[in-house]
Amino acid sequence: MRFRRRIAGGSAEGSGRIPGRIDAAVEADEVRARYAEWILVKKQPSLLLLHLLALDHIEHETGPFSPEAIAILERLDAAIGKLRATAERAYLGRVIFAVASDHGFVKAEKQVNFGPAFVQAGLISLDAKEKVKAGRRFRGDGWVGGDCVEGSEGHSGNAAGARVVEKLASDPANGIDRVLEADDLHARGGYPTASFLWIEAGWKNGYALTGRSCNP
Repeated sequence: MRFRRRIAGGSAEGSGRIPGRIDAAVEADEVRARYAEWILVKKQPSLLLLHLLALDHIEHETGPFSPEAIAILERLDAAIGKLRATAERAYLGRVIFAVASDHGFVKAEKQVNFGPAFVQAGLISLDAKEKVKAGRRFRGDGWVGGDCVEGSEGHSGNAAGARVVEKLASDPANGIDRVLEADDLHARGGYPTASFLWIEAGWKNGYALTGRSCNP
């Protein structure tokens, strides 16, 4: 294998151009895997970590086991297989090769947006482009079933915010299974300054700040 090293955002000869930004296309992952092969051969690191993005991205878009997800999984499987073969050759079989995932997916057919309720309650202010100017922040992942609501000053416990959360959770149309408050979250090792809205199976959360809250 002949490779030529360039600076980050460039390429290694034979591997293709290394993305200089976050690129979740499967082609970018294939380039990353080839570059990882170059690193193994030329640098012989004691530890190499490689993050592949495409499968996570497409499953957020199309759900698990979709034709699109399966097609990308097959390409990534081939890239990982080549990387493993290179590692075995470079280290004469003395290598531990592990593949891990940061989370799983469940199929979702309904979506809920919590943002509009907080905007309507005056807890989030939007600018002319409908971007957050001030107020609460939302974190989470719609496919794993939850959304974290934080206060703008690191606290979620003001009365107005609590009323919004309570109202959202009381309406079955919003698909909320339960609400975990600060004490529960702290005990579970989670965000101790937030409310966590646990979504029912079959739902995902969106991030729209205007329009309808529930989009079946």
